[in-house]
Amino acid sequence: MLADDPEKVELKQIISSTRVIIAPERFAYLSAERHPNSGNHVMCFSYGDDKTVVARESRVLEIDHVSIECWFRLIEFRIPTPFEAPGFLASIASAVAAEQINLLIISTFPRDYVLVRDHDLRRATDALQGLGFTIETIP
Repeated sequence: MLADDPEKVELKQIISSTRVIIAPERFAYLSAERHPNSGNHVMCFSYGDDKTVVARESRVLEIDHVSIECWFRLIEFRIPTPFEAPGFLASIASAVAAEQINLLIISTFPRDYVLVRDHDLRRATDALQGLGFTIETIP
């Protein structure tokens, strides 16, 4: 794509107008025995025999699980036009991958979330700032 390509300019504008917030707590990614009946979890996904939960560190012991990956930090992207930003998540994934950091992406109706390992948070946010994001909170 050329530097003056309208799609690229538009993506840069979307990036610069997206609020990025770092959650203060740590999170775990769990393969659960069953879908949790209650709790304020970041994500509960159930499809067939796949029961995956993203839970706050303080809530992990409440969930019967067979496997756990921890600890992650949650980066929230409050994108102003979530359904009209082709390349948005790809640009995030590419910038973070260029730093040899793995990420997990969760998309909801109004927002996108990225989980990175706790020890990779600073390098991931530096990569995101390099794209033009402003990080509002880094505890």
